Order: sequence, then structure tokens, then C-alpha cells
Amino acid sequence: MNKVGQSQASTKSEWVSYLLNANQSWWILVTGRGGKLKSLVPVISSILFASCLRQTVDLNTITGPPISDTSGVSFANQVQPIFTANCAMSGCHAGTLPQDGMSLEDGKAYANIVNQHNIDFGNYLIVKPFYSDSSFLYFKITGNSIAGPRMPFEKPPLPDSSIELIKQWIDQGAKAD
Repeated sequence: MNKVGQSQASTKSEWVSYLLNANQSWWILVTGRGGKLKSLVPVISSILFASCLRQTVDLNTITGPPISDTSGVSFANQVQPIFTANCAMSGCHAGTLPQDGMSLEDGKAYANIVNQHNIDFGNYLIVKPFYSDSSFLYFKITGNSIAGPRMPFEKPPLPDSSIELIKQWIDQGAKAD
């Protein structure tokens, strides 16, 4: 962990340190006399606390997995059926020559999208676990102009509930199940 800053927080000799953990998530560490750990709190829930300090924190530099619903979205039971119904068809993302070489058919989709680079936009992973806002798939289904035409192509957009489900799955780590 890298200590970024330290500031005396109160008259109780508590100190606040901004830390970067192994997952690149920002935390606030509160210690008492003798450096004893009193609490470790994610910055996202401590922004008001941090704003009371005399030290400035640039919130644009804070990164980490987005906070999301922790109920756990199932790829096999919830996400794959969306792909099967809307994407995995002949002429799209199925068959012997799927678009962009990316089959979204059952049994193939997960391996083709998670931690795989997009062939047109190599700077982006198709699905970057924990980061829907950096995942090319999320750009495509939400119509982000950087990603070209919205998917599914020449069909109505996915319902908001399906988009939100895919977003939650990515933000929860894009786990296979």
C-alpha cells in the first residue's frame, strides 16, 4: 500500500492517511495514539469526512471497482439468455462466421468477451471485470458513440433492465458460473 497523504483529524490525536490498496481502491485509514488502527473506510463512503480535512483530495484520481448490487448476477442464468435472445443469431454473433469473430452463443460467449480485447478498439477490453464504464460491451449496448452503432444492430435497444443486469454483472467482477 502506498501512503498518499496524512493529516491530523481531531484533538484526539487521530490521524487520517489515504491509502491505495492492492486492487487500486482508495481507502481512508484512521489511527489513534501509537499508530493503532481505528478504522479503515472506503473513500466512496467517506467523501464528506475527507472534505472536512484541510488537505485537498483530487476525486478524479480515485479509482476502484464501482459500487454495485451485491446480490450476485449469474452469467449462465441471467446474462447469457440476453445474449442468446438478442445477439447469438446467424449473421450476428453466432454461426461459423460471427461478427468480429465474437460468438455470443451459449458455451462460447464468456471466453470470447471477458478480458478479451476488441479488434476495432484495442485499448478496451470487451468486458473488463469490475469496470462497466471501461467495458466495450457496455459502450455498445448503451449507444456510447465511441463504440460505433448501438447493439443489437438494426434492432430495438435492449430494455433498460437488461442493460442494468449486464452492468451489474460486470461491476460484480464478470464471474463465470
